Amino acid sequence: MRFLLPLLLILALGAAGAWLLLSGDEEPTALELGPAVAPPVVQGGGPIELAPSPPVPGTSRESKGSSGTAFIDPRHIARGPLEVLVLGPDDVPIPHDEVRVSIEPGTGAKAWHSTPLLSPDPETNVWKGDDVFAGLVRVRVSGDTIVARDVETQVTVEPSETLRVHVDRAGALEYAVTRYGDEPPSEVTLTLLDGAGKPVLVGYQVRTPTVLTQPRQARTITQAPQGVIFGIPPGRYTLRVTSASDESADAQVDIEALKSIPVALQLRR
Repeated sequence: MRFLLPLLLILALGAAGAWLLLSGDEEPTALELGPAVAPPVVQGGGPIELAPSPPVPGTSRESKGSSGTAFIDPRHIARGPLEVLVLGPDDVPIPHDEVRVSIEPGTGAKAWHSTPLLSPDPETNVWKGDDVFAGLVRVRVSGDTIVARDVETQVTVEPSETLRVHVDRAGALEYAVTRYGDEPPSEVTLTLLDGAGKPVLVGYQVRTPTVLTQPRQARTITQAPQGVIFGIPPGRYTLRVTSASDESADAQVDIEALKSIPVALQLRR
């Protein structure tokens, strides 16, 4: 029994040595890596261009024209000449100083970035413009003693015949509104009513020694208490004036062609 323990110890040491000898001959296990990713190949060589990212809404990179709106250079818009001659009922040209002629885009035409002007020839009374936008144009004729009329015509690059516009003669009135024992109101509302009590489309303008406003066509208007109502067809009318406090006053007027009559009205407040 005393020889058994040393024998077992010798066998154990021999087995351990044999294991160390055998394990020293094995190679360490290699770490397996995935295949390397090849860099992108550029045909013909050269740098790789990266596409920019799309603009983000609400940032400075978003283009105002992103909706597809085309911006047209006004210098590339076709233009042409236009001549207008205004004639009375007797087919006689009306003196240029009795007429106002303006133009604007015609029905369905695109808006203009600026409005061309027509200038009268004092000798022929023809209104001319050499730089009018080509296309459908509305010609507006008005004046103190002229019934306003709109006529549409086509402007082309090549010269065309003079547009002849016939108008009827009209009258005008000069109104002045005051208040009892007080300063005149700063402004009033004016309406010219026909025999059936309906507002009439006529011209209005403030004309004083210190104020001259742009003429306007309207059925009802609010403006200074002194001015002119023009382009009124002959007949009997009622001029109604209303103050800011809804105080009204009426005056009956008889309009004759080629005449301007004064009309005075007073408001209580």
